[in-house]
Amino acid sequence: MLGIGVIGTLDGVILHELLQWHKFYVRTTEFWRTFIDGLFHLVTAAFLFAGAYRLWVTRHLLHRAGRERVPWAGILFGMGGFNLYDGIVQHKIFQLHPVREGVEVRPSCRTTSCSTPSPCCCCSAAGLCFSRHAPGRTDAEWASRRR
Repeated sequence: MLGIGVIGTLDGVILHELLQWHKFYVRTTEFWRTFIDGLFHLVTAAFLFAGAYRLWVTRHLLHRAGRERVPWAGILFGMGGFNLYDGIVQHKIFQLHPVREGVEVRPSCRTTSCSTPSPCCCCSAAGLCFSRHAPGRTDAEWASRRR
């Protein structure tokens, strides 16, 4: 949840507002484009705050279980999942909000920019979750678990 909020907020602020590359939904008037973009920002902010609150409430449980890397892995999985959903479902399948509307961009650049961050985030998250030397575990504990 926190990862979705982080990347959704970054997407909204950087791509929608600062660079003005696209709006959330383009097939309507400018008023409704701005209104729908505002709803998108509201939802991503809600995910951001809810995820941060949930992490704050459960932090002692994660620390006690020796799983300090799990929140980082969850954030990365959320970011990768959001990017994958946004790139494939919203941009490619439904074409809700084309990137840089009215500007010709090579298809290979658009595909690479949409698809590269997702596997990078997800692989990094998997590495954090399943790395051999997680905090709080010794080599002997890992060896006893594999038997």
